[in-house]
Amino acid sequence: MRLMTLSWTKIHLASGLLAFSTGLLAAEPLDGRMADAQAAIERAAQLPMRGNSVEMRNEAQRLLALARESALARKGKDAILHANEAGAAAELAVARYRYNLLRYEIENKTSRNTQLRRRMLVLPEGNTR
Repeated sequence: MRLMTLSWTKIHLASGLLAFSTGLLAAEPLDGRMADAQAAIERAAQLPMRGNSVEMRNEAQRLLALARESALARKGKDAILHANEAGAAAELAVARYRYNLLRYEIENKTSRNTQLRRRMLVLPEGNTR
């Protein structure tokens, strides 16, 4: 049985390829998280937000800009952290928008029910307008 002999050239070549592929794999999660955060911000931007929802969306955009700056400065952990925070802030802005929308709808229906109850108490059962 013949074994392949290792040389310093082969070792350096293999370690160089390994280091290069590790760098590519490390960039992949960052790119994915940045894309996810950008997509969440774009979903939030499509909604007609008001009040604190707008502030939350603006915070998400600020955090994404920080993530990009960190990525350019080769601070991968900070970039991933800021990208995750940006995505979460954008999703929170969307959730806050939906909450405010539902709260407004509930208040309107409650008001309408109150008006109908008053009308029913004022008018006798046989009378209709």
